[in-house]
Amino acid sequence: MAIKLKAPEIYLQSQSGYVSNLIVRGRLTDAKRIISAVATEAKSLEMMDLHTEALVIQSNIALEQRDYLAGIHIGQAAITYAPGQVARDLLLASIGGASVGYGDHDTAKKILIPLSRRAQGERVRQNALVNLLEVAAKDGDQPAFERYRQKLDGTLTLPVIQAHYHLFLGKGYHNFGSVSKAIEEQQRALAIADRYGLYQARATILDDPSVRALGHSRCVGEDL
Repeated sequence: MAIKLKAPEIYLQSQSGYVSNLIVRGRLTDAKRIISAVATEAKSLEMMDLHTEALVIQSNIALEQRDYLAGIHIGQAAITYAPGQVARDLLLASIGGASVGYGDHDTAKKILIPLSRRAQGERVRQNALVNLLEVAAKDGDQPAFERYRQKLDGTLTLPVIQAHYHLFLGKGYHNFGSVSKAIEEQQRALAIADRYGLYQARATILDDPSVRALGHSRCVGEDL
């Protein structure tokens, strides 16, 4: 409490970091409650960078909970508060990802393709490309799928992005009829999630329709 009163910016930053940890561990309800309070307090203190960061996290939580419309609406509302291009790109990445989940692939591509080319942050660019890989996999667009796969191959360093990359590779191979490749990529996604304790990513992988369609992958993943 003393930190909160004497140094509110440090307190709010620490709360945002704690929430990110909760998301990785799959505690989305707790994460949503805490980050909502952070967003409200940051706005009241006119700390718009922290307010925007909190809204990005809120949008990402909505995406993890499959409440894609909420994720889109949170991101769109927050754009007006974004203090700079980096914050704006983070929000656009959240809106693009939520649009993929919602099934609005045209809007997603309009947002994500420019982001993948010009965003200042490497993580934003990589997330955009991974989401575009997912769009290509869902649309059955094999040339685009191969193009994004080749761009991303060997470039990813963050485990959570790696896990989703292999999940979407598996989704694409499943849709293109390459079952053995699909299972191999699903196993890689699960192995990464297990190795780094990415409990929310693991839950997302196991709940993916392409993984459920290939029940063998679930069994193997649970034995890793």
